[in-house]
Amino acid sequence: MATLSPPATTPLTPTDEQSAAVRIERLFSIFVGAGYFAYLAILGPQIVAQSSATAAWWNLVAPLTVFIPPAVLLIAALARRRTLARYASRTCAVAFVVVALGWLPAWNGGTIHDQLWFSVIPGLAALAAAITLPRRATLTLMAAAIVTAQLANALCRPDDYAGNLTAEIMFAVAFILPYTGAALMAMRTGRLLDDTRAAAYAGAAAAAEADARRSQRSHVDGLLHDWVISTLLAAARQGNTDMVRRQARVTLEKLDSPPAEVTMLSADAVRTRLRAAVLAVDVSQQVVTTIDDDAASLRVPVDVVDVLESATGEALRNSIIHAGDDADRAVALHIAAEGIGVTVVDDGCGFDAASIPPHRLGLAVSILARVRSLPGGTADVVSGPGAGTRVDLWWENPR
Repeated sequence: MATLSPPATTPLTPTDEQSAAVRIERLFSIFVGAGYFAYLAILGPQIVAQSSATAAWWNLVAPLTVFIPPAVLLIAALARRRTLARYASRTCAVAFVVVALGWLPAWNGGTIHDQLWFSVIPGLAALAAAITLPRRATLTLMAAAIVTAQLANALCRPDDYAGNLTAEIMFAVAFILPYTGAALMAMRTGRLLDDTRAAAYAGAAAAAEADARRSQRSHVDGLLHDWVISTLLAAARQGNTDMVRRQARVTLEKLDSPPAEVTMLSADAVRTRLRAAVLAVDVSQQVVTTIDDDAASLRVPVDVVDVLESATGEALRNSIIHAGDDADRAVALHIAAEGIGVTVVDDGCGFDAASIPPHRLGLAVSILARVRSLPGGTADVVSGPGAGTRVDLWWENPR
């Protein structure tokens, strides 16, 4: 097993690309932007053919107004420029309605035997709105896009389209609404996932804070019982003697000392705790332990060992659950004067480590976030499809 060293880390924050809402939003932006370009290729001849029925200014402005915003949306989404992409998605939705309303003053009264080109894509405008706008605003824009497009069709078609206008509108709504609803639900799901992860982070922080309070209470209780009360009893029984004064000075020194003096573990105690954490998950798992000669001077705060213990057990548990039945795994523990390192590695199915799924709270919160929250703590995961998984945990001794 290779010697452990502190791994490089990238902090997990809910506003980066780990955010479920951001990732879903970006995927829908790419889908909508690409959809507009696909329809541009299909509708190109139709746009040219119908230009004789409308004013020249509209023939130039309308296609640019409809198709430039989705081009910006697609480019911004691919470049991960979220703010620009959000503005572009809203512009896509509003621009369609503006173009549909602008068709009436631009129409010269000519007859069109096919559907107006822009009336084919109100669904894309609705999907663009669903990316960033609230539910009511999205549904309002969807209805406006459908109604304005169908009214324009009814005015310029020579057949009995106007007589079937209500049916055409209802058909368009029935066709577009499920896709728009699915998009709105996807965006809501992303936000819920982010809220769940934020709550999990808050819960982990609260648990760590509670552990710290319990440790502090234990320290204070010990001081009160072992020193303060015994000193007061000695003073009550013996009076102002030299021995009582010496005991009082020692008690004051104990009260001034930091809790870490009574909440430290040696290298051997750390090894015992971390090995126990592994065996608690899998009693058959071997732990390759390396303790450097200079580790005898190491003293580790109990709360640090608590976090490493929990993270190690969770990493091994994740490997057992996700790596596959045929996977082999190894656990290595390295204790030195400069710190503690733990590695949990398997040769299982692995996963895409470049984008840890938001629902993997065990990995994101119980392992990476908790260890990285320690002063001097770092954590990293290296994995790939079919390439196994390696989790490195490291705590650096501040000395």
